[in-house]
Amino acid sequence: MIIGYGKNGQKLVWGDICSFKIDGKEFEGMINYDEDVFSYVFEMKDDKFPCVLMSKADLDSIVAIINVSSTRPYKDGYGFYRELVIK
Repeated sequence: MIIGYGKNGQKLVWGDICSFKIDGKEFEGMINYDEDVFSYVFEMKDDKFPCVLMSKADLDSIVAIINVSSTRPYKDGYGFYRELVIK
């Protein structure tokens, strides 16, 4: 299911690990749905800033890096996102 579109019309789906900018600062996070706020969010590997609404990101800056379903355990550095999906 397509959630939206990123930079250059790239299709974004649940589980995409993306780079994006907020006010010019670069971040990385995985697209997920947050039932508490009824919105798609980027879940991030940051204790102080663990989640941000997708609508806060500069939409023309969102680039999907890889979908979590395509990552390999313990091989590509995306283990944090794999653990989020398991939980």
